[in-house]
Amino acid sequence: MSNLSIRLREKEVCQILCCSKSHLYRLHKQGRLLRRKEGYKFTYWLRKEVEAYAMGINPYAEESTSLT
Repeated sequence: MSNLSIRLREKEVCQILCCSKSHLYRLHKQGRLLRRKEGYKFTYWLRKEVEAYAMGINPYAEESTSLT
């Protein structure tokens, strides 16, 4: 069993995507990666969506389509 969390904080997402925080929030604003909120402060992204985006797959498409 894996110890990896399904939720990622912004620092972890930026490391996976090799991008800055401002670019990450730009991706969110463009609708390419959805940010989730739990409670007042806790903001996270889902690991499988971030990893799919990093591989060039649109995580929100009905069918698996490329982002190009």
